[in-house]
Amino acid sequence: MSIAIAAHIFTKVLAYLALLVPFLGELGVAASYSIGFLIALTAIPPSALKIGYRVNWLETIKILAIPTSLTIVLFFFNSPWVLALPILLLSSLLAYTRLRIVTKSDLLEVSQAFLSKESVSRMYSYTRPLIRLMYGE
Repeated sequence: MSIAIAAHIFTKVLAYLALLVPFLGELGVAASYSIGFLIALTAIPPSALKIGYRVNWLETIKILAIPTSLTIVLFFFNSPWVLALPILLLSSLLAYTRLRIVTKSDLLEVSQAFLSKESVSRMYSYTRPLIRLMYGE
């Protein structure tokens, strides 16, 4: 188990069971998960250097900034989660595809992980207009 994973699990469980949930309820659950994630995030760079992986920080910031900024906007408008969740997911997907963070080849690769090549080919004729809209073509 890597240090990042161990740090994430330990801090999340400690915050979840002992500190935040008894006092804050659902907000404590979200906070403990976020704290554990941030602790793991600080452990990633040293672990990445050990194995020779270079983190593309600009791309990582883009990936995190899009849903974070949307979440803040939805929070300030006091949107109900039933409405906010689809808005967040669809807006993030549209932003990722328009900014080419998620490429067509990425979509193809994920699709083929779950479906056969033949199924993906058949579905493409139906989803082509949606894909063109997502990528602004």
